[in-house]
Amino acid sequence: MQDLKIAVLGIGGVGGYLAGMLAHTYSNVSFVARGSRKAALEEKGLILHSECNGEIVAHPARVVETADQLEALDYLFICVKNYSLEQACQTLGASVDDHTVIIPVMNGVDPAERTRGYVKHGIVLESLIYTVAFSNPDFSVTQQGNFTTVKLGISGATPAQQAIVERTRDMMVHAGIDAQACADIQAEIWRKYMLNCAYNVLTAAYNRTIGELRDDPVTRQEYYDLLMETCHVAQAMGVNLPEEVAQEEFDRFLHKLKSDATSSLQRDLHPMDGKPRKENELDTFSGYLVRQAHRLGIPVPLSERYDKMLRLM
Repeated sequence: MQDLKIAVLGIGGVGGYLAGMLAHTYSNVSFVARGSRKAALEEKGLILHSECNGEIVAHPARVVETADQLEALDYLFICVKNYSLEQACQTLGASVDDHTVIIPVMNGVDPAERTRGYVKHGIVLESLIYTVAFSNPDFSVTQQGNFTTVKLGISGATPAQQAIVERTRDMMVHAGIDAQACADIQAEIWRKYMLNCAYNVLTAAYNRTIGELRDDPVTRQEYYDLLMETCHVAQAMGVNLPEEVAQEEFDRFLHKLKSDATSSLQRDLHPMDGKPRKENELDTFSGYLVRQAHRLGIPVPLSERYDKMLRLM
């Protein structure tokens, strides 16, 4: 495994966590980063403050500005924001050939499908991650909470494709990452998406932590209603997502999510410097959901309301 050529494109919260864990284990891991982040990674390595894994300083084999500066890879993790995916794929060049396994670890339900449309080579896995991770001003990465889990799969996988999924899982587990191979990856992706359509949207709309949302009876009920709206859209799209799953996610919100947890969309719309970021993933969450609901004739009044409100921000 030490001979594997691995790269991580996008060294933010999620990408930084994966990059730190992989580079701490494997000797031929490259990071794709630019500007001050690139300089910091070259000088100090990637500093990961992880409640799961402890304090880690990982030094990559190289840091490059674009992936096309790399030779053909065995594994490429794409960890950019959803709105940057197409641009990222346009920079891959010869770093991807037919044997390269591409893992877009991103929010939303369609990054793998879109990646397959953007790249001519490689095997694209579907994936999702459960974590709270973010990049700090000094370009270190903080991972909060006692869990980080990555789920992998290929919808309708052949035996050969399933073997690739399992080898990818084993490679990640060897690096200390909790990774799982899933038979029904779309159900898992929509379960995570359902969580985000409530978690990201409500934390951003009210600029509150999870604890503050569940302490308020109004936002507590709205969280449940947003879960159910997403569940109904998924069911209409043929995804195996029973309403019991929405109830399980609501129970997790009530009893398991950390009280001080925030979301990436919240941090984009309510940043420390007071300047909301024009590029954010609102369209990945409520925007995509509302469009699919309209196409299918599924009522999602609360998702529509918050989508309109947040776009005004």
